[in-house]
Amino acid sequence: MRRRYDEFKLLGYSSKSAFYYAFVLSNTNKHGVSTDLGAEAFQRELITLLGVAQDIVEYMIDQRFRPFRERIAFHNTVANCLDPIQMLLMATDDPGSHADRLVRRRHFEAGRQLGIALQLFSISSVDPEASVPDDLARIEQLSWIRLFDTGVSENLWVLATLHQDPSMGGRTKDVRVFTSTKEKTHALKQMRRRGLRVQGNQLSCRVAIVKGMRYYIYAINRRKRLLSTLMKLERGRPYSDRRGWKYVVVAVETPKGLRSATPADAKRFSEHTRQFLWNYPLVEEVDESAPNPDSDSRYRDEKILGRFERADNGRIIAGPAEQMVTSIGPHIDTLVATDGQLNHTIYSARKALKYLADLWFPFRRGPYDEIPDFRLPGYGVAWDKPYFRDQLEAWWHTQL
Repeated sequence: MRRRYDEFKLLGYSSKSAFYYAFVLSNTNKHGVSTDLGAEAFQRELITLLGVAQDIVEYMIDQRFRPFRERIAFHNTVANCLDPIQMLLMATDDPGSHADRLVRRRHFEAGRQLGIALQLFSISSVDPEASVPDDLARIEQLSWIRLFDTGVSENLWVLATLHQDPSMGGRTKDVRVFTSTKEKTHALKQMRRRGLRVQGNQLSCRVAIVKGMRYYIYAINRRKRLLSTLMKLERGRPYSDRRGWKYVVVAVETPKGLRSATPADAKRFSEHTRQFLWNYPLVEEVDESAPNPDSDSRYRDEKILGRFERADNGRIIAGPAEQMVTSIGPHIDTLVATDGQLNHTIYSARKALKYLADLWFPFRRGPYDEIPDFRLPGYGVAWDKPYFRDQLEAWWHTQL
């Protein structure tokens, strides 16, 4: 891009036009031209996305790597720059092998920020950010028509007894559900008198009728933000879940009364959604993706992958969609468990460490081995060393 930018500048093009044409010629796709936005619109879009890229990196520093936030904080020059042209110039002006650490850091971070912004631009070019919530809103409307009793909901109290044996990692042992606050309070007092560890939640549940029985469902929005999509692509996972939602089967009303849901109930409800919800414009597709190498083998859910189709100026746009169904016990485990990858907070943090730490805050050349003039920014955090990893693990657990 820099070489082509300089060529266009020598021919008398404006900086914005030179930057735009440099990108178009350096980033072709299977159709030839990756964008036809034009120089002005492209400049405005990149300014916005550089701001998003900065928010993403700051979030990662604060929420995943906080023990080292002073070491890996932004260089002020980069933090105060949202001009993509200036970023390109800073990223491509080689500071030399003997440059000062802060000069090398500015050089690296400019390239990192522009690289992330261009990744975000590529994602939004094929699947605009604004279309994702619009599609999910339509799917939500369909779910009320096809699955749930409109205007009917129930607040359920959920009391989960947790294992006290340290080897069980704080996982769920037993779950009880209540519709009455009075009954919940009485049961909670009894559990605490017995010295049990209890996790309590109140969930607003929808009601679905499955083969004549009332299922109480807690719905969770799993719309993938741009950071999650970036992480997915860096992990080499399929781009399938930007339009995501999760149904937690909390309880089932049986002839004998209300009981907490089991994994078998989650499977039955998933099949119910396949029959009634997953009809056009939702289209199910065969899941041909490899097993998730980062997932805990003890976690159980039912997954349906597919696409949501909508009309757009005479075309049909097919947005990737993913539905997950689980029962209340495994769901609570993702919130409270302290071992392995079962807890979602620790699971997400470990993914960030594994896939982004060396890429965004490199200690060694690592992923940049193929770039002969790469300059290490000198953050001083050896991510693979137990001294640093143990500090991160300890801090992550304080956030549970």
